[in-house]
Amino acid sequence: MPAKKKKKRRSPRIPGPFRKVVPVIETRLGIGLLVSLALVASLILWKSGHTNPAIFEAVAPEPRTTGLLNTIPERRAVVLVGEGATRAPHEAQQSQLEDLRSALPKTEGAFQRGGKLEFFPRDKLYIKIDGRAEIYVLHDVLGLAFGEYAAKGIASPAEVYLYLMDTELGAFGVFQAERDPEAPAAGVAEDSYFIGGSLFFRKGRIYGQVIGGEGWSEALCKELAHLVAARLPEPAPDSPLGKQLARLPQEGRVPRTEHYEPKAAFGLDALNGVFHARYRAGKDATLYLWYAQATDVQSAKKMQEGFATGLGRRAEKLPEPTNEDLADATFYRVGKRYDCVFRWDKLVGGVLDAPDRASCEKLLDLLMTAIDAADEPEPGEGEHK
Repeated sequence: MPAKKKKKRRSPRIPGPFRKVVPVIETRLGIGLLVSLALVASLILWKSGHTNPAIFEAVAPEPRTTGLLNTIPERRAVVLVGEGATRAPHEAQQSQLEDLRSALPKTEGAFQRGGKLEFFPRDKLYIKIDGRAEIYVLHDVLGLAFGEYAAKGIASPAEVYLYLMDTELGAFGVFQAERDPEAPAAGVAEDSYFIGGSLFFRKGRIYGQVIGGEGWSEALCKELAHLVAARLPEPAPDSPLGKQLARLPQEGRVPRTEHYEPKAAFGLDALNGVFHARYRAGKDATLYLWYAQATDVQSAKKMQEGFATGLGRRAEKLPEPTNEDLADATFYRVGKRYDCVFRWDKLVGGVLDAPDRASCEKLLDLLMTAIDAADEPEPGEGEHK
């Protein structure tokens, strides 16, 4: 007689025509899986009710006399320690950090500092300025010193932020990145402006902010900012920033639109270390002049090629200019806008968003002339390659 076929158990939970035939082995495996999941869930619930109390205990730091993380405000439950707090900075940087401490004394003129100074290293900035730390890190910030100052007869204190950048160029870059070109100048330090009842300034490698509290006037913010800025070290006399900005022509420039972008200027990945500014082209239109100094010729060539690639498929390469002075440039039309790029040895520059080719050529000629005037070639490099 033929062997009897093994009967399959029907699921009693699903009635009618939707009833599914489930083998015994699959049923047992399913039950085993459910039991395992229940055990894991029970373990998680038990752990959540038995938290290790050491997680929330404050870590007592060793006594420190220098560095960014000298003082932790009493209102914080956890003392911050980490790479940024324990790494010894360069000797010159260490001196600057101490200058930040001396720039925010307990008493400053008619102002009284409340509470302790707070210091935040680069990798802890998010604790103080959550959501805004990225732009400071991009410009090579080393740390932040923070203090609050009260003025007689005013209930709300003003907040003072001093950002120490690795270079003067970094301080300029982040200062300009946050600047509103329409904001009025404040007359403090190397450059400054008022906006929203507060004052922002830069001096050397320091980017400072005096955020006025309720009842603080611009005049009061300026008085405090003057006192703080006067205690900061003077800019380096051999700073290259003046020469770098002089390469951007004055003619036609929209005031206070100079910028320095360390990475991906204009959203183009190839453009790093770019100086640029806005310029007027006609009655209403504006365009950008830009340049970057690469570390070597090969990097400059890649930047030049990357600019053209970044314009996208819509970019149409145009015939060479009739002006021989512009022969090193390549011109493109992207929709109704005109762009161009050129390379002189390790220097790359160009025009972006011109309304027509005539404006593009005119402003490019101004840029090339300004670069020639500001940056005479080194001996042996008299000709552009």
